[in-house]
Amino acid sequence: MIVLFNKGMKKLLLLILGIFMLMICFAGCTGQPATPPTTPSPVATQLPAVTQPIATPSAIVGEWDLNSYNNGRGGIETVIVGSEVTANFQANWIVAGSGGCNQYSADYTTTASNGITITQPTSTMMACADAVMQQETQYLSLLPTASKYEVSGDQLTLFNATGTKILIYKSAGLKVNPL
Repeated sequence: MIVLFNKGMKKLLLLILGIFMLMICFAGCTGQPATPPTTPSPVATQLPAVTQPIATPSAIVGEWDLNSYNNGRGGIETVIVGSEVTANFQANWIVAGSGGCNQYSADYTTTASNGITITQPTSTMMACADAVMQQETQYLSLLPTASKYEVSGDQLTLFNATGTKILIYKSAGLKVNPL
């Protein structure tokens, strides 16, 4: 089969072909250069100093049962009979236990001079008898006020910044070796 092009069709075909060639040329001009992207050379940066606790926590690491606590009115109260308030000071700088109703945990650090810092504890949110809840609220509010500790025999005492006794524990007998 022979296809004959008349003069008008040839001009139209050449025009379309010319436009197509121009489009290819312009498309090639707008692309990104073929050079690979440069990666910035590493810059030396100074890392912030990480403050580690000075002393090992070995003196207080272990399970402790709360015997008595500062009631916030100038007196020391014994723990409500039947409620278990505990503190497990772990070698990984976490203290966790029972507030008498709910489980809690917080971070802590110690210093060579028996200083201690305990963060605000987080706890579960169960409801218990009013007296136990009041005791737990007082206990959890006292933990982050501790600034000094003393271990004497099987007793751990935490003091606030003014030197007032705030929490008095007895060893639960489950001493844990530090990591």
